[in-house]
Amino acid sequence: DQPNKMMLDDLSWWKDSTIGPERIRYFYDRITPQPTTERLKKTNALGIQSILLDSQFCGDAPELFLKKPEPHKNIINLFYDLLFSGKLLFRALFSDQLTRSVVSIIHWYYIKSEGLADIYKHLGIRALFYVNESGFDVFSLAAKSADAIRIGFQFTCLTGIEPVAARSHEVFFFWGQHDIQVALDSSCVSKHMLISGCFLTSRSNPQALDEARSVVSGYRKLGVKYVLAVFDTSEPVPNFYQFLLEWLIEDPKLGLMIKSKGGATWSNLTQGKNRVNDNLDNTLQLARNTQRIHLMSGYASPGDAALVSDFTLGLHSISATAAAALQGARVLYVDYERLDQGAQSPYSIFHSLGPERCVFYDLKSLRQAVLNYYIDPKSNPHLGDASPILKQLDPFQDIGASRRIAEYVGWYIEGLDRGLGRDVATFSATKQYAEKWGKDKVFRGL
Repeated sequence: DQPNKMMLDDLSWWKDSTIGPERIRYFYDRITPQPTTERLKKTNALGIQSILLDSQFCGDAPELFLKKPEPHKNIINLFYDLLFSGKLLFRALFSDQLTRSVVSIIHWYYIKSEGLADIYKHLGIRALFYVNESGFDVFSLAAKSADAIRIGFQFTCLTGIEPVAARSHEVFFFWGQHDIQVALDSSCVSKHMLISGCFLTSRSNPQALDEARSVVSGYRKLGVKYVLAVFDTSEPVPNFYQFLLEWLIEDPKLGLMIKSKGGATWSNLTQGKNRVNDNLDNTLQLARNTQRIHLMSGYASPGDAALVSDFTLGLHSISATAAAALQGARVLYVDYERLDQGAQSPYSIFHSLGPERCVFYDLKSLRQAVLNYYIDPKSNPHLGDASPILKQLDPFQDIGASRRIAEYVGWYIEGLDRGLGRDVATFSATKQYAEKWGKDKVFRGL
């Protein structure tokens, strides 16, 4: 069952925990994913209860819809809520348009969060993991109102400060010092900030990896000397592919492995969607004729791509590049924006390794560097070598990130079971984490 090996990434921490499945609730409240028969079969097999919070996205199981529960607050608290709403309305009536807009947003934000808090309290939720980390964060506020905490862990390695890094979770786990600094400078307000390491390095799909190795073995028989695993982005960049495909056609020693984000971007380009470059169709067909280009399985991880290639190549996001580097790959990154020459320079971690090592501003210079390396490796022996910065990305450099998160959640739950309040149980878990993994792995919370 290949999909089962990579599904439910938001439960990866739980799979390494000792927390019983009867204490887990799996919510559906988004357009994707929805509760399909196949997904429910898997969560049911794990012993996890699934709950539908939005009837618009019922999938195959409308019967899972949770009807609006009773308010979790008593009459006195509801009265204060009504008083608060009245104050907001009064202020809005006698203010300018901008203030009215702000007050309306605050009011919506509060009402939405209280509705979610009713659900969380009704279900006995004491810790919330939720994938959405941008926009209005009603989820953290709802968790707090329901006497729960919101816990998050880093999915994306950021290239610099931005609003999405301003975490508001009670507890948040980062890969390493680099991302802690990005979060701090982005005004992160999380009370407990801890380093867990990169959870992506533990991800692998054996079937996808074997398939990729078989493909690369075939490349070698065709005379391929250097294989590039290409990490594309969610944004179409046709000229990027045009250059790589032309390089492939011209150079019989090159092989390409495309590690796409679910295959969507590459698929759009190859099916004529989001087309910018009309020559791409012909170039793509010629490239396919070389038998030296392959789209990796959607279940393959960045680490799988790193293990079968000589170099990985990324652009825009550095997450896959960082994960590949942590698994020992030689990594290359195309920086069209020249991030190190602007305000984001302090966070340009791969740039800090120096010119023509991991970062290139254009594909022509990158191609030449690869060719020079294979003619004479001594000409640039550190090409793609990111080892000097790996401790900043992940001080652990193992596959234990999910296990460490699971330990923390287990300590928090144990504290609650001993009768500790939410805040005391959280502090206790953070203290235990520092005692086991080091105080330098806790940046807030002690």
